[in-house]
Amino acid sequence: MAGTTPDKAPRTTRAETSVTSDLGALPHLMIRALKAMIADLAARNDDPQPPAHGLTAVHGIAARYIEANDDVTVVELAAHLRVTKQSASEIVAALEREGGVVRRPHPADGRARVIELTDLGREGLVESRKRWGELIAGWEAVVQPGDLEVVARSLEAYLEANPPVA
Repeated sequence: MAGTTPDKAPRTTRAETSVTSDLGALPHLMIRALKAMIADLAARNDDPQPPAHGLTAVHGIAARYIEANDDVTVVELAAHLRVTKQSASEIVAALEREGGVVRRPHPADGRARVIELTDLGREGLVESRKRWGELIAGWEAVVQPGDLEVVARSLEAYLEANPPVA
């Protein structure tokens, strides 16, 4: 075979290892892409003097959910983030320590507490949205916008078909 020696296997090309030829690699590719996005967001937030209202990626996701929904509890936030109640509670505690959220009694359930964004939390959310916008722009530079819409719809469909485990 041309280009090979008895001691070496033929080299594979990117086309031969693409997701279209091996859909079994899709979860791995998704995890690698997610890690790359998180690293990119962390690098964008790696200011030696970050603002007091800076949000991590997870804090930004939590803040968006809190902003978009009324009377959010830790249990609801945990389900949205697909994390344990303990993890969601730790996220809320961190946001609370940073001044991004406050907790108040739930209007209908005396045992539960509602999480609300503060003005500082809203400022952090503005910065978070800016960083997310930059991340999306980076994707748009390498992937066709129509393809991104397909990816978004596909991921939403997957999440809807696989509800969080309580």
